[in-house]
Amino acid sequence: MSYDIESLIKRRDISTIATLMFEKDSPILKYGYKTENELWDYKQGILGNKSQIGWAEIAKDVLGFHNNKGGLLIFGINDKSFQYNLYLININKEDL
Repeated sequence: MSYDIESLIKRRDISTIATLMFEKDSPILKYGYKTENELWDYKQGILGNKSQIGWAEIAKDVLGFHNNKGGLLIFGINDKSFQYNLYLININKEDL
C-alpha cells in the first residue's frame, strides 16, 4: 500500500508514519528517511530551559512547519550519527 506522508501528517496518523519511516519493531530509520526535509526534522533531545538557542531552534522549525504544509519534529535522533531515543511530535498547521 502506498502512502503520501504529507496527508498522513495532516491526519496525525503517527502510527502509519512510524511504520513508514522505521524498521519493524526497531528505532532504525528506513532508507530514504535519514535526511531531514520540509516535512520532518530530527532533534537529538529536548534542551533544558537554560538553552534559549535550543528553544529558538525548535520555535524556528515549528514556525517553518506552520508556514508550509505542517510537519514532524522527531526528538531523540542525532541527525549526524543516527543514534536513537525517540519522541514524535506532529505539528499541524491548523493547531497554531
